[in-house]
Amino acid sequence: MIGSEAVADRPGPRLSTIAFGAPFLPTLARHLLQRFGAGPALARVRVLLPSARARQTLVEAFLDAVDGRALLLPRIAAIAQVDEKETLARLLEEEGETLAPAIAPLARRLGLARLLAREAGSPPSADRLARDLARVLDLLAAHAVSPGALAELDLAELAHHRARRLAILDAIVRHWPDRLARQGLLDPVARREQLLSALADRWQATPPGPVVAAGFATAPPAVARLLGVVARLPDGALVLPGLDPEVAAEDWDAIGRAPTHPLHGLNRLLAAIGAVPSDAVRLGPAEDARARALAAAFRPSGAAPA
Repeated sequence: MIGSEAVADRPGPRLSTIAFGAPFLPTLARHLLQRFGAGPALARVRVLLPSARARQTLVEAFLDAVDGRALLLPRIAAIAQVDEKETLARLLEEEGETLAPAIAPLARRLGLARLLAREAGSPPSADRLARDLARVLDLLAAHAVSPGALAELDLAELAHHRARRLAILDAIVRHWPDRLARQGLLDPVARREQLLSALADRWQATPPGPVVAAGFATAPPAVARLLGVVARLPDGALVLPGLDPEVAAEDWDAIGRAPTHPLHGLNRLLAAIGAVPSDAVRLGPAEDARARALAAAFRPSGAAPA
């Protein structure tokens, strides 16, 4: 879809990569302008990015690329974080669907604190526990883990007071979604996961036109599923940072077995969407000496020199 006609003609996922050392979002902006121009065609493109900060940086990159001249921006959504501007929700609304609103962060914290008041013993302690529990709820939702998983933990080796506290938290986590549902609300991250799932289902059934997902170095399950759908749309493309299409298979496998490696998240993302590095084509300038040095630095320990 972007970069060359060869990408669009290739079977399987449509992947591109921008080399280490090249400015990622400015390179992406220039290629989208080359492909679609600065008019109505560009405005029909949907661009999915990890964060609101990346969204703002891409807008600035577009403006820099046209030297401040007027242009119609693509529809840019932040999908890997809860976005106060609701850019992800607006993409789903364009498809004619809506979801229940998210509970406000302060209202959630206060609600959880009230449930924890007896166990905490004091309002400040309840507030601290509520903050911690909110993070647990978000992690469970983002990684598609059932709240019931807390009950499956082996508590035999925990001190009695810790085991008791975990049991109380388990009871709250189990009932919290129903409590929100009675109010017609959702937890923010749980709502984002539902938005991602609904959008993936809709686009898989009815391709929406040009979609580019870019800048993801890792992704939780719901994000990865949507990226996999985008990479296989007739007018879709997934643009990844710093992926070497020529990386040796044994090196890539070693990265997958090394959770602390900087490219481990990217390795897991490609595995989740059923892709391999050789599926990608290079976008932007060719690798220079600095980019090759960076790529060499990311080779797994014990790999043979390139």
